[in-house]
Amino acid sequence: MNTKTARRMARVETVLCRIRRQALAEVKSLDKLVHLKPEHFRAAEKLRDIATAADAAAASVTADHQPSLPLNHV
Repeated sequence: MNTKTARRMARVETVLCRIRRQALAEVKSLDKLVHLKPEHFRAAEKLRDIATAADAAAASVTADHQPSLPLNHV
């Protein structure tokens, strides 16, 4: 993989991690509310789904672009 591609992939991973952190922070703030309305529960569930998807996507980006080990390291 060339340097330009590596930088782009690192940027994508950073953005996905940022999305995940923000979604989890929003869920945490919703969980702190004393009187939750049904729409708050739905919003929290959607944010958790977003965080999970962002986490999975970041893991996929990382896994897809790891240099493979030579066969003598297996």
